[in-house]
Amino acid sequence: MSTQGGTEIPFGVSADQSRFRLMELPPELVSLLASPHPPVLQFKSSPSGVAALCLPDKTFQLRQVQTSNSVHIVQPDVSESGGEEFIPQHGIAAIAQCTSVLEIPGIMSESALSYLKTTLPVYSGVTEQQSLSSQGLSRRKAYDDIPLSNAEVDDAWKEVCAFELDDGRKCYQPSAKAILRTWTELGSLAAIEKINLAKAIPLHSVKKMLDSMEDCPRSLGQALLDNLATPVNDHISLDMNRTLTLIGSSLIEDLEEFGRSDFMAQWKALVPDQWVSGVSIDLLADVWEPMTGTNTIRLRNAPSKTSSSKAEPAATGKRKWHEKFKQARNK
Repeated sequence: MSTQGGTEIPFGVSADQSRFRLMELPPELVSLLASPHPPVLQFKSSPSGVAALCLPDKTFQLRQVQTSNSVHIVQPDVSESGGEEFIPQHGIAAIAQCTSVLEIPGIMSESALSYLKTTLPVYSGVTEQQSLSSQGLSRRKAYDDIPLSNAEVDDAWKEVCAFELDDGRKCYQPSAKAILRTWTELGSLAAIEKINLAKAIPLHSVKKMLDSMEDCPRSLGQALLDNLATPVNDHISLDMNRTLTLIGSSLIEDLEEFGRSDFMAQWKALVPDQWVSGVSIDLLADVWEPMTGTNTIRLRNAPSKTSSSKAEPAATGKRKWHEKFKQARNK
């Protein structure tokens, strides 16, 4: 019967145990971390406990799994031999035991929109300035509580027209009414400066409009243009369908319930003449529904108003400002 020979390696367990978490990485992440320029990884979680591992533009799910094996973390250890003379003995010592492992089952497919809409306070207008002084959170804090990559949150931030106030110390999402007020003010300023919003707008003209804003925050005007426009060299161009859809859906949300013909008239009054032909209720299929037996439409899933109440016109400021664009049509 054969026996194994060789030098024994002393093994011990440290009295002061450390705390470690083990994580199994998929090949994709291992390759990225081993590359010459590895990306920065972030652990992020929501207040409800959803955890994720984030690349700058991608998010991986995290899941904790209990292990049935005894997993020890060890490190080299030097101990003294017996006797009067000190003779170091090289071995290993267990400094921690891990009973669970973090797994990455796949890429997160969740949108940051729902997180932002839940997290950000709603801004409805300048009359709220005093009440806003005691609420709000910074953009960084809002991002920290969303278990998704910063790039994914950036996309959602742009989509909800989120903006900052108080030198970036607080951020908000605008209400439908605030979006309409801001769009109306931008339209009025564009008409005064003979800027046609249906055409490419020079960046210096954009800056001039934003700097002239008085009724609504400049940062909200910038957020609205960031949502609707595409930069092209030294110009921006508003996307017609995107603009019509946002203004129309904001109008529906603000009015909640209204006659179809009245709604269409108000919607057309809010857009440049060149775009009136593109105004179609089909653009808003996801946000409105007809009321049975009437010519009235309403915000989808909104409660019905009493028969005595009427939808007030949205706060659109100077109505039919688009008529002023006639002066700039051929510009």
